[in-house]
Amino acid sequence: MSTGQVAIAYLSDHSPITLGPGPDGLGEYHDAALELARDVDMLLHDAQYTAAELPARAAFGHSAVEYAVGLAERSGARRLLLFHHDPPRTDDAIDEIVRSHQRPIVEVQAAAEGMVIDL
Repeated sequence: MSTGQVAIAYLSDHSPITLGPGPDGLGEYHDAALELARDVDMLLHDAQYTAAELPARAAFGHSAVEYAVGLAERSGARRLLLFHHDPPRTDDAIDEIVRSHQRPIVEVQAAAEGMVIDL
């Protein structure tokens, strides 16, 4: 990547649980996802459910927040933007999810309708 360029990876509803439970029971960190997200400046990732909600909804094809955080950490992404929030989840609940999943090496944020991202 040349100086001045920004690398972004986008992972929507790729249903990581279909390849098996993975190391955390939230789905496999498969090679294609890891390669796509490797060392990106920003990873945009589906995070509709929490780890506690996923077992009852695993067949719906969405990911858990904790899976997205784990993928960001394993791939070296510097910033994680969570999107595709569960429709009944409140803004306060999303804010709490973001607060509780901050990591020293990955900045976690929540996407919002109308959000503008300066790169």
